[in-house]
Amino acid sequence: WNIQKCSSTNDVCGTTRIRIAFYLWSSFFYIRSCVSFAECNKIGTISGLYSNTSTSTTCCNSDNCTPPTPPMPVQNITANGLQCPSYLETQLVPWSLKSYNCMGNQTLCIRYSSATTIGSSKSSLLLGGCASESICSTTKSYISAP
Repeated sequence: WNIQKCSSTNDVCGTTRIRIAFYLWSSFFYIRSCVSFAECNKIGTISGLYSNTSTSTTCCNSDNCTPPTPPMPVQNITANGLQCPSYLETQLVPWSLKSYNCMGNQTLCIRYSSATTIGSSKSSLLLGGCASESICSTTKSYISAP
């Protein structure tokens, strides 16, 4: 592990656990980094026709501390009446939009982009679907690997 010195007095040591599922593929990622104290203990979900993402962040605030393992949210699969456009595209075109029934505490529609860099190859996707409020109040999200 490389030790990172947090730049802001509002930053703490954080561990973010992310589960991403596309069709039959699913993977977990862990990120250890400096995070804003406001990001601590946030748990959220994003769902759509093509992908589901769950995220959780835990924190500690002493030098070289290890935050507890973030718990993953249990997703409520009861429809809540909200429908959002769902898509997974490299370019957003009107005919690619399909409605998705939101579930549980996913009370907001979300549109976001995902950028991936592997070596010198870069790709990006536009995604849309339903999100829990905690996802929309997160200041930043990223996955990086050496």
